[in-house]
Amino acid sequence: MLSSIDGYIIQDVLPVTLPASHNLTFGGATIDASEKVSPLKKVYLSLEAGTAPLTMDLTDGPLAFDFIIGIGKGGMAPLEIQLMDKQPGDSIQIHLHGDELPVLLDHLVVSFPFKPQSEEAFYLKLDILDVKTPESREVVRAMATATSCGAGCCGHHD
Repeated sequence: MLSSIDGYIIQDVLPVTLPASHNLTFGGATIDASEKVSPLKKVYLSLEAGTAPLTMDLTDGPLAFDFIIGIGKGGMAPLEIQLMDKQPGDSIQIHLHGDELPVLLDHLVVSFPFKPQSEEAFYLKLDILDVKTPESREVVRAMATATSCGAGCCGHHD
């Protein structure tokens, strides 16, 4: 299914039908897939980038990325909105240009593990590995990080 948000083309890929138990086996591990992405949940992603929808050649392999949904100073980033109601086993693919990544990520740009080498268009594939309720101290730490990245701040927090 294709959808669009803020001009980005988003494609849900690899739909997964979960068994009644809501457990999913991924990479040899069993994941409880009963939790969906929602505000203040910690989301664990695997991401890859490539020059074509089926060619993830801009990363050397899957990169790990996790964050807490909805703690940005300005609300949810466009990426977070696209992840809402997804659950472990779901994937999305986004087609965008390198200079659009900071807009898509908003406050998440500070810790995002992939930085495009050019402004050329590319595909970003995100696999939802797990969704958990974070501990209170994790939420507080993440909120502090989202509002400032230290001396010489990158300016992506306004």
